[in-house]
Amino acid sequence: MKLKPLFLTICLIVLAAGEAAALTQNAQLVVNELKVFPVYKLKRVAVGDPAIADVTVLSERELMLIAKKAGATSLIIWDEAGQRSFNITVIGKDLEKIAQRIRGLLISSDIRGVRVKTEEDNIYVMGEVLNQRELDKVKDALAPFANVVNLVNLKERQPLVEIDIDVLEVSCDDLKNLGLDWSNSLPVKYSEPTGSSIDGKTPKLWKVFRWDRTTIDARLNFLITEGKARTLANPKLITLSGKEASFLVGGEVGYPVVETEGRSSVQWKDYGVNLKINPSVNSKNEINVKIKAEVSGLDEANKVGDIPALKKREVETELFLNEGETIFLAGLIKNEDSRNVDRLPWLSRIPVLGELFKSTQFKDKRTELVISLTPRIIGERADLQYIAGEMLKQEAILATQRRPPAYSEEEEEEEEESSPFAYYSSMVETIIASRVAYPAQAQEAQQEGTVKIDLHLLSNGRLKEASIRESSGYSSLDEAALSAVQDVAAYPSFPSQITQKELRLSVPVVFKSYVKNE
Repeated sequence: MKLKPLFLTICLIVLAAGEAAALTQNAQLVVNELKVFPVYKLKRVAVGDPAIADVTVLSERELMLIAKKAGATSLIIWDEAGQRSFNITVIGKDLEKIAQRIRGLLISSDIRGVRVKTEEDNIYVMGEVLNQRELDKVKDALAPFANVVNLVNLKERQPLVEIDIDVLEVSCDDLKNLGLDWSNSLPVKYSEPTGSSIDGKTPKLWKVFRWDRTTIDARLNFLITEGKARTLANPKLITLSGKEASFLVGGEVGYPVVETEGRSSVQWKDYGVNLKINPSVNSKNEINVKIKAEVSGLDEANKVGDIPALKKREVETELFLNEGETIFLAGLIKNEDSRNVDRLPWLSRIPVLGELFKSTQFKDKRTELVISLTPRIIGERADLQYIAGEMLKQEAILATQRRPPAYSEEEEEEEEESSPFAYYSSMVETIIASRVAYPAQAQEAQQEGTVKIDLHLLSNGRLKEASIRESSGYSSLDEAALSAVQDVAAYPSFPSQITQKELRLSVPVVFKSYVKNE
């Protein structure tokens, strides 16, 4: 009878030992790393070798282990939940191993666009993340490690810039009433097709003036009311800071071309002033504006039959503006060209310039073509509906410039129907471009490529689905492109011209590296 209690006691001891063994866990730290263990009403704690790793009690619910030097030890925790045992391994200060651990933590936290680099006794974590939530994740991942320099920043979202353009015909006698004094114009660079250039001088055909918009508007409105000025066009361009936008003050003209097989065709060429504008916003909200104008004029010396050839000249300038300041360009179109309207009727049908060439006052050099440009910062998160509307208006203007009179009415109707789709797609591309972050490691490795993303959008602008249609060949670029598409909470609603409830768009995202090998 006495053997029975003894047998039961032995069984209980064996079971308890088995339970404790099952709770033993392994933990690996590097020197100076901190690890927090959750506890429930801590009762007692024991460390095998405090010289290797020691503990600090933070509260009844948290215990912190501090890795002090390389080696192995044990940790036992007693709390209300029972006993837990840990085999602790502390590895030495192997920076590459630590860096590898950090990379793993960042990947598991779904952080892209960040690279980890070891140098001397430090580890540097560098790159850009898309939002504050990702930045906080990086800080949390790096918190346990010493000698880690965190150089990760929020990706700077490029603001959008709206460029308000006025194409005006103004009386030459009243130009000074606007404050446009030829002797005070700004310097430009001018080059003929031969490539000769004059820097710092102001040729007669090109003048640039800078004015505060509010100051000039009253004078301009007065001249328009008095019939001494008129507006020929008033388009708006919207572009990202640092990206080029263009507008053609003019249109296309057709030239007959005889091909080798004897067939004839029409070659279309731009005529007028092709403005290329690149605004860049700096930290002070100043706008650095680079303007390049390609001016096409009639070349009577090189006729094709009775049709004069076209000659081009380029002029450019660069200046800083405060938001709302206006640049005036004048002297770009020669009055002599308008005298050919009777002989070349197509000149009168060119958008914008056709109205100018029909002006008797312009023919007689009593008026001047003046173009004003007013850039405004409309922010990173401007009203997307506003942008959509302005870009569709812009497309309507550009469509009339592209379409030559020789096209049929049927083709014109077809383009009018398709242009809202084309420009809505272009607008979506612009929004996505402002969200894309070039993965730092991919950029460093000079990985380049184009990712084509398929978007399924609902009429309210909600993204129903996005998928990669064509890979760039690099998973990091593919993921960055897809992430940029999904990062947009909602795209603009469809404009009224689009009656469909859903659209499927294919958007290319281009990654181009400018890193040069030393």
